[in-house]
Amino acid sequence: MVDGKYVLWIEGDDGTWEGVEGAGDLRFLNHSRSPNVFFDGLDLYALRDISPGEELLFDYGEDWSDTP
Repeated sequence: MVDGKYVLWIEGDDGTWEGVEGAGDLRFLNHSRSPNVFFDGLDLYALRDISPGEELLFDYGEDWSDTP
């Protein structure tokens, strides 16, 4: 998080990286090695049915460190 904004980096099909900045809905995505959502480009998809109020979990990838 930078200045209250969240940035999510997504690798495109061509190997380039695109940053998605958001002060809104991106704040609801959290890291998990057992995700329930995934990105295809900039589109977010559920891996299974997600209940109302359930946390959205996304695997940040191999380079992500769980250490604060």
